[in-house]
Amino acid sequence: MKLLKYLNLFGYFLIFWGTMLRWRYLRWRKKPHLELKSDPDTTLSLISQYDFAKPSFYMGTFTLNMILTGDPVLISAAPDFLKYHWRRRRIAARVYRIALISRFEIARRRMKGYHQSHLMDRVIRKLHDTEELSRADREFDGWFRLDAFNVDYKFYRENYSRISYLFQAVREGRVEDVMTIVSRELSVDVRESNLGTPLIAAVASKQPAVVERLLELGANPNLQTRIGLTALVWAVGHRDLNLTERLLEHGANPNLADYYYLRTPFHSYLNAIDPLICEKFLEEGGDPRQEEILGRSCVTVAIDFDRADHLRLFLDWGIGPNESDPLGAPLLCYAAMMGAEECVDVLIGHGAYVNLPGDKDATPLSLAAYSGSKEIAEKLVASGAEIDHLDYMDRTPLMLAAMGDHSGVAETLLELGADPSRLDSEGKSVLDMAQSDEMKRVLESNGKEEN
Repeated sequence: MKLLKYLNLFGYFLIFWGTMLRWRYLRWRKKPHLELKSDPDTTLSLISQYDFAKPSFYMGTFTLNMILTGDPVLISAAPDFLKYHWRRRRIAARVYRIALISRFEIARRRMKGYHQSHLMDRVIRKLHDTEELSRADREFDGWFRLDAFNVDYKFYRENYSRISYLFQAVREGRVEDVMTIVSRELSVDVRESNLGTPLIAAVASKQPAVVERLLELGANPNLQTRIGLTALVWAVGHRDLNLTERLLEHGANPNLADYYYLRTPFHSYLNAIDPLICEKFLEEGGDPRQEEILGRSCVTVAIDFDRADHLRLFLDWGIGPNESDPLGAPLLCYAAMMGAEECVDVLIGHGAYVNLPGDKDATPLSLAAYSGSKEIAEKLVASGAEIDHLDYMDRTPLMLAAMGDHSGVAETLLELGADPSRLDSEGKSVLDMAQSDEMKRVLESNGKEEN
């Protein structure tokens, strides 16, 4: 009787949970799901109508919300979340791809800049390119295939304890233990759960003795983790010239990019590394023109952080001072827009043409005036920049300084001989474009002095 009683209770338990699961499934089916489109405007419209605060069983919308926050940590975590749904990797690839496009579109709409907005337009067009999107699909699809990295998961499960012990010995710098395990039991390139190798773990843990022995045993320095990091990424990130040199000497590829942002080790850490490491990167075949997912090259990253020492190395390597960045802006225009004063000096010193226009016919002086770089504006004028150059709407640098509300730049331009009486293509004067009382005071006082 007791057994029958327990069986009845167990049956009721199964019926209850079966009903609950079916109810939740039907409720999920009735929920409005975000149907992603390839057109950013349509996607943004759907996103604005969708309530992300509501719980959702659709992993795509959750991940899309993570990516649209713009937080690098959440963006990098999104593929890790999706890997648990690897059977739906096609959906995952589509969600991630459209989310990237939508995030750039949102960023473009929020940007009020003159030149920056146009650059973002180019980024969006680049992402819309069929070849780029199909490449992103293929790469993203690879992240979620269990056999994407040719890993024997059965072997990993059977040898879990030995693999864990090996990586622990590597991180603690126990060279003898590492050599014993590798020479007798495991491969020198055996993988752990995140697809890291002993060499990657040794470099990340700053164990040069272990690194040296692993390289002697033939460890492959170009193997990547699940997110695409190599041993060279960690060596450059630690700013360790010796480890960087050793890895490059053993065949490490300096142009091998990660899977998320398509960044090489030197894209990621160019702002912090020593010029000697950058010089080694160029000597071993590094390409400073290689682009990451945002369309930036190592050259533009150097300008972003005003690393004139790195930019000088790139120019000596073969980058032309009048070249354009991957998004179409001449390097001097980009440096002036970013306020990179030292990089402007280097480019002018290497013969950059100061009146070379970029997008919307804006010269370096136009962009320096709009971004508020007073010192750069003075240097450009001293180097021969046309002070009353007209852009595509017949606006002078003085007008752009007024639009950007940079009274100091406007005052400097007036002192250097800028003409305040010009009108743009819409018939507006520089006084009409003034954004503040301070700007109007500067312009009016100059007008009184002339009278």
